Amino acid sequence: MRVEAMTGAVLISGLLPHESGKTYFTASLAKALKSAGYGVAVFKPVAAHSIWYQLKVFRESVRLGVLVGEDVLKYMDLGFVTDPDLQNPVDILTAVPDVTRFVSIDSYLSTVDSAVAQAVLARISFTVRRYFLAEDVLGNLTPKLKEEVKSALSTFKPLVRVSSSWLTNYLSSREVDAAVKHAAESLLEKADVVLIESFSSALLPSASLAPYIRALVIVTPSRAMVYSGSKLGTYVSAIKSVNELDSRFFARLLRPDAVVEVPPSEYWPPPPLRYEALDPIVRFLSTD
Repeated sequence: MRVEAMTGAVLISGLLPHESGKTYFTASLAKALKSAGYGVAVFKPVAAHSIWYQLKVFRESVRLGVLVGEDVLKYMDLGFVTDPDLQNPVDILTAVPDVTRFVSIDSYLSTVDSAVAQAVLARISFTVRRYFLAEDVLGNLTPKLKEEVKSALSTFKPLVRVSSSWLTNYLSSREVDAAVKHAAESLLEKADVVLIESFSSALLPSASLAPYIRALVIVTPSRAMVYSGSKLGTYVSAIKSVNELDSRFFARLLRPDAVVEVPPSEYWPPPPLRYEALDPIVRFLSTD
């Protein structure tokens, strides 16, 4: 039985570019809130995943008929994502290119270091589901990966063929931002608590989400730093560049309101978050 009325969104960001533990922590928090009787939805506004490293996941999304990554599939299995179009409106498939397609190792490494430069296929769900294929990125793949992508195109429709530069610009456009904001507002009308998982070390997927955040959790191995949503809002309104929408910039400047221990992620699915870790988050979500 619920002790207090709660509403709003919790943002879960990672301090590290990779393997911060965001998905493990989000699932653990979702299970704890659900056990306490709250209606919980997980929101992964923007997801990116590699066909090279997650080929089985890609094939599973082809079977399901919608492009999604490993994190969203995990949330679907747990029942916290029931509508991937709404709860994951932007999904990006990346692919490591064929090194022999480049004139130099430096140009190859420059591409490999950029996830956006490796984006070969993207799904944008906003009213309708649409797919965008970056043909120049597809052309730089190994024959095996190229065939994997091409064989899936009959499933991922409607499809628009574009250049990688066009896709890069579109992914940062107002239209895509509107899709993220619309999805967030729809979820907040349906669930008591919406858990928003960011990507990489991005502080938040879109600045337009800041007004909805009641609590921010920045996760790194062994610890989770909890901040009030008001601190996040103040920071977002004060920054001068989108480059500062990074968890590392934020954490350097602002002290957390609480720091809780995160146990090692030994298995999946995780157990519910312990009370002492849940309590400071609940305090920011509790309504008068």
